[in-house]
Amino acid sequence: MENELLIPTILVVAITGLCIYGLISKKVVLMRWGLFIWALIAIAANLGEFFVNPASTMVIVLFMCQAILMAPFWSEPFDASNKAVYLAAKRLTLILVTINLFFCAIGFVEMDWGSDQPTSIPIHVCHGIVAAIGLMMFSRLMSGNVEVK
Repeated sequence: MENELLIPTILVVAITGLCIYGLISKKVVLMRWGLFIWALIAIAANLGEFFVNPASTMVIVLFMCQAILMAPFWSEPFDASNKAVYLAAKRLTLILVTINLFFCAIGFVEMDWGSDQPTSIPIHVCHGIVAAIGLMMFSRLMSGNVEVK
């Protein structure tokens, strides 16, 4: 693994663990904090090449969207009776899934399978896990089994 990705990778794996714990314990605020912090880590890791490298610019823009959408500062409990908030929650989870599935897929497409050193496999796996978490949240919303706290 490249030295410049070591610390962000360790942080992303820890944050993904926080998100998994939030999903298991049904504490949405932990998942939102985890996804928010993850977006800040991705933005900080790519900030040095902003406007220089198009891929870094794309990463920063997409993770700014994730940070804004997953910001836990205005998290309030809701139930399925509030249709506007319920629809917004569905949209947020689908955006989360889309962003993380994109990075998971693009990472494995660009990976050099013949190299001895996997550069960022853990990060791509974490993107896949977060996309799966988003799909699980979306399926809970679609089934009507909602307990958002």
